[in-house]
Amino acid sequence: MNEAIQFVNLMLKLGESPEGLTFAPVIGNLAKTGRIYEAMQFISHLLKRGIPLDLMTYSILIDGLFKTERIDEAIALYHYMLTEGYKPDVVVYNCLIAGFCKAGQLEQANALLHEMSMVGIKPNLVTYGTILDSLCKEGFLDRAMEVYEEMNDKGIFPDTIIFNILINRFCIEDRWQEAKDMLNNMWNLGIRPNVVTFTSIIDGCCKRGRVNDALDVMSFMFEVGELPDVYTCNIIMDGLSKEGRMNEAMQLVTYLLKSGNCLNFLTYGILISGLCKSNRVDEAASIYNYMLCIGCAPNVVIYTCLIDGLCKTGNINDAKVLVNEMILRETKIDLVTCTVLIDALCKQGLLDEAWKIYEEMLGKGICPNVFTFNIFIHNFCRHGRHEDAKALISEMLDRGIKPNTATISGLASGLHKSAAIDHTIDYLRGVAGQNEVAVVKNRKDVGCIALTS
Repeated sequence: MNEAIQFVNLMLKLGESPEGLTFAPVIGNLAKTGRIYEAMQFISHLLKRGIPLDLMTYSILIDGLFKTERIDEAIALYHYMLTEGYKPDVVVYNCLIAGFCKAGQLEQANALLHEMSMVGIKPNLVTYGTILDSLCKEGFLDRAMEVYEEMNDKGIFPDTIIFNILINRFCIEDRWQEAKDMLNNMWNLGIRPNVVTFTSIIDGCCKRGRVNDALDVMSFMFEVGELPDVYTCNIIMDGLSKEGRMNEAMQLVTYLLKSGNCLNFLTYGILISGLCKSNRVDEAASIYNYMLCIGCAPNVVIYTCLIDGLCKTGNINDAKVLVNEMILRETKIDLVTCTVLIDALCKQGLLDEAWKIYEEMLGKGICPNVFTFNIFIHNFCRHGRHEDAKALISEMLDRGIKPNTATISGLASGLHKSAAIDHTIDYLRGVAGQNEVAVVKNRKDVGCIALTS
């Protein structure tokens, strides 16, 4: 910036007027690199020297101020521009509309859209795309459709981006017929759907458990020559893995590799999670090892999936090895990881070892939740350690964690004598808050304790 100021000063010294030159590239570079304060300083220097700004410079500054959330300054600059006799063009309006949309001020953005028409400036696809995208993200799809119709009435016809915005929102809101109609409109206007269009539809299908429909859409992509990318495949793989269809998910991996697509971090996470849930832990471990070989460091979610899978298949020692690897790789262990390991150790009857994990967890500043307490309470009762279980209830309350139905069931699970149940009911009535504690008889007439709201 200093060099730019020195250049301006030099020209003035030589008797040359910089008027007519645009400093937009300098200001634009400062704004794009987040140095908006320096850009404003440079502008101040120009104005003090009597050097006027052009519309492009104003639009860059307004855009930069909005992007750095300096909304009041952006509006003030816009009004200053008007007092200087400049009339905003479509670029300036687009910057203002984009800024208000980003700030969540859709009413102001819509007001500017109408103002453009009033002053005879025709909005373009960028204008409408910005408004439509914000309306859809905020869930105002019907209002977005009104804007879409208004756009068409003015002879501004949508492009792929506009269609993608609307189709994506229709899919999110489960309005499939309207999404299909919009897709047909694209074809009728000769606008070819792209991978983003199809991915929106596939994502909507998978989120509603319609994985077979998603596969049909992908087959259609191949038919029209629009090849799925790794993001599209990740969505379908996630849907398949949730249904335990890991062989089909692995076929998509083969397609990605053969078509030259690189697997990303999400791909590995989906595969490891799905394989572990399908008890194919050895295959999940192979993918984990492959990640390490290519320098892709697993995160806490991937580690937790593997640890959970190993624990559920009885490989607790291997799970402990993974926990140690997490520590060595400085991967932050979270509550879910600890709870998974605690649960596995408790199920094996290793309560004291599980308690050590709990104490280490507290030492790392990881606070337990109701699920962590429930695991211990259930297993303490199962092994006859009722006083330890009751002590944990007190600790829960001290931490502001309220017992739930599972907590009560766990506490009652080891008590078979009616006297013990009566004693426990009296105790729970003191800790259950506004909930009532009742005795429920099962088919074997064994007393169970339950919370009734």
